Parts: sequence; C-alpha cells; structure tokens
Amino acid sequence: MAELFEKAITNSKYLGDFEYGKLLDYIDDKNLNAVATNDNKKGSIILIFVDGEAAGAAQIDDYGMLYGDKVIYSLDKSGTFKLYTTEKNLADSLAARTRIFDKKYLKPEKFSSDLQDIKSFSTKPSKIKFIVIKDEKPLTGVKVILKKDNAPGTYDYTSFDGSCGFVLQGGDYLCTIIENEETEHSYHIKLEGKSTEITIKL
Repeated sequence: MAELFEKAITNSKYLGDFEYGKLLDYIDDKNLNAVATNDNKKGSIILIFVDGEAAGAAQIDDYGMLYGDKVIYSLDKSGTFKLYTTEKNLADSLAARTRIFDKKYLKPEKFSSDLQDIKSFSTKPSKIKFIVIKDEKPLTGVKVILKKDNAPGTYDYTSFDGSCGFVLQGGDYLCTIIENEETEHSYHIKLEGKSTEITIKL
C-alpha cells in the first residue's frame, strides 16, 4: 500500500505547501483530484481528494498503517501539507482503500483563544474547567469540543486527572466529548460568564 502512495506522488504535479484550512479551500475551489501529505515526528499523514472532496486518509508510522476514519479522529490540523494533483482513476483507487465516512471531523477547528475575538459575545470571558469521569475514574486523553451557534469550535484534551480548560464567553454551548473513534457524547451547556468547574460523568 505504501508503494501505491509513493507511485501516486511520484507521478503527480507538486502544487506547493498549504496550511490545513487553506488546503481544503483550495482543493474545493479547483475541484482537484489530489494527494496531500504531512510528515512529522510521529509519521506521515496522507489525505486523498476526489473531485474536490476529501475521500480517503491514511497514516503511516513505526507501528504500521491506519486507514479511514481512525486517521481523521486524531488528525493534527495545525501542520502544513504538501499538495500533489493526480489522475482521477488513481485518486479513486487510493480512496477505495482508505475511505472516509465521518467527514465532519475534517472541518478546521480553532482554539479557545480565538473565540475571545468574536464580537457577537456580550459577556466577559471566563475560565471554565471540565472534569470528565467514567465509572468514578477520570478519563485521560478524551477530546472535549465546545461550539456556540455558528462560531468556530474550540477543543482540548483531558489530562491525567480528567480535566481540561477553556477561556470562553458566556452563553449556550454544544459540548461534544469523543471517548474513542466509535463513542461520542453530546451535551447542551449554559455558561453564565463567570469562572466555573463542570464535572461530566459518562
């Protein structure tokens, strides 16, 4: 499989390096069949696009290869991707082996500090601490996502004591907790615009 990716890149035209959000916009705007790669200390991420849409994903590291949704659940969207255009039949072939189904996790996400600049929030930002517990034990490494109306989402991962923190404006939020690639919990939370601690039991 790795050889097939190498062939696709070798026989493709390099278009440059793109930040994640700009990468998606560019490919969609140009309706490209393409392969995008990101290399980091942990390994390589490969995204496959067909007719301008993300269709497949793969991760290659020292432990082997992962395909599909499992890759995008933990995708680091802060890195830079190298973009290569390719023939549609080759993109289709790669996507068929690495198919993405849960595409909502491909959307760019912004960190909590960005939310403070959104003028539609009328209350003063405050510190919010979440503690996630299951079976009376704190959960480590759980992704907590908060979204308000149509504003960009913000997320953090729980530490060893099950906690994570945000700086947010008051208001109504949708809180989504991703326990693993197959388990997701959603809650509606109202913040009063003051520092608080919220414990969520799964």
